[in-house]
Amino acid sequence: MRLSVFTISLLFLAAHLAIAASVPLFDDEAYYALWARDLSLGYYNHPPMIAYMIRMGTSLFGETAIGIRLFPVLGFVASEHLLGDIARRMSGGAAGLPVLATMLYNLNLLVFALGSFATPDAPSTLFWVAALWAAAQSARPQTGVSRCCGGSAQIYSSGLAACRSSPMPFWPSDCWPT
Repeated sequence: MRLSVFTISLLFLAAHLAIAASVPLFDDEAYYALWARDLSLGYYNHPPMIAYMIRMGTSLFGETAIGIRLFPVLGFVASEHLLGDIARRMSGGAAGLPVLATMLYNLNLLVFALGSFATPDAPSTLFWVAALWAAAQSARPQTGVSRCCGGSAQIYSSGLAACRSSPMPFWPSDCWPT
């Protein structure tokens, strides 16, 4: 059986969802779930994206462990898929490198330990990997209209997303100098 980035992503998704459904909520996750009840643009010591992710999950599955953790888990899965695509682009299409990169990313202690729980690391990791993916996209040769504005638009939009997931409670002052 030949493994692909998609297969590895599905295997780790199943593992993370099984853990997410069986482990009781931690105090921090319950605290973030309270934020999801009354959404805001920022919180005292964390960015708001974790609250938005929890709100999406609880609107589907209620305030259960899987409802609170679903979208953070999907954020880590999206990160690993984007990372596999980055490895594919940077390796020139080498068959084994994207699979190896995805596997090593998933076996990383931070991702393996926190990939099943609702923490601010989920959206932060997703948006930083998305910013790297956009940078890799813009580094490739482009033609036509995308050459003049496609790459910069990707970098700009990913930069804003990564900036918004940073641990600063105010926006836009954390993105642009005043």
